[in-house]
Amino acid sequence: MNHWLQILSLLMSIFLPIGFGYLVKKAGIFKPTQIKVLQDFVIRITIPFLIFKNLFKADISSIRQFFPAAAGLVILTGLFALTGYLLSSRVSPEKRTQNTYPLAVMAGNYAFLGWGVMYTLYGKAAFTRAVFFSILFWPTFLFFGFWLISRLKDGETPAGGNFFAVLKKNATVPLLSAGGGVAFNLMNFSLPDPLWNFVDSFGAITIPLILFTIGLNLSFRLPRPQIRILLLAAGHRLVFGFALGGATVLALKLIFSVDTTTLRVLLLQSTMPTAAMSPFFAEFIPTDKKLLSSIITFSTLLSLVSIPFWYAVIERIL
Repeated sequence: MNHWLQILSLLMSIFLPIGFGYLVKKAGIFKPTQIKVLQDFVIRITIPFLIFKNLFKADISSIRQFFPAAAGLVILTGLFALTGYLLSSRVSPEKRTQNTYPLAVMAGNYAFLGWGVMYTLYGKAAFTRAVFFSILFWPTFLFFGFWLISRLKDGETPAGGNFFAVLKKNATVPLLSAGGGVAFNLMNFSLPDPLWNFVDSFGAITIPLILFTIGLNLSFRLPRPQIRILLLAAGHRLVFGFALGGATVLALKLIFSVDTTTLRVLLLQSTMPTAAMSPFFAEFIPTDKKLLSSIITFSTLLSLVSIPFWYAVIERIL
């Protein structure tokens, strides 16, 4: 009983900031443009501070888990992209819906929600593995996203898909933060107290802000005629994702030495809801934007139930 109360307490630490963000949204305190600014502030400013802070202070031995964790993201995203593509022609006869489905299930909310969950449920060590897991998110996201678009457009190269320009814009700062944190850690470098306090204070607000901004973006307006597709896409990410996570783990264990913490992170990350940046590819191919937005919201809401379930399963098997 005490164990379940502890789990409930941990989950409340995740869901309270999300719920508070939703209440703030309903109260109209922030305009949509202000919400976008706040989200950009988290992505472009505080997250790099948190990445640097965590890797700078991480146990050096955990660095060995970088390659299996990072490879796990590539394998898992590939499996989601492939299975989404194979199902796309069966979910609907409408081409826009067929294009939307694999893009909606390809990537999970590994950084925003995933980092918050890992840090809250498993602590700093798991958060470090979660950073390793998602550090190559943008190149992986872009590679498989443009591969999907090429397949959905019958091999045609997507117009405007400048892979390296988009990668530079979105991945440079996080990668530099990670590289700096690891390098300073390996060199046993010490930051002056005022500089460390500056880094620490920005890093400390990141997880609450991540969860808060998820709440700010929730919407309960779901298109009723497409409920079946919503359920299928959410099930693909939140339920079938665990099987894909298991396949990823088995593949990694053939190549790497994977510790228990990394296994927990990989399995739980595999059940995260649809990534908030999935609409990124809508400018390269015709999609149902309303459906895609609804899948993001619906899968996030259902994850409030599925995350505790899979957490309990992982704790039992590991």
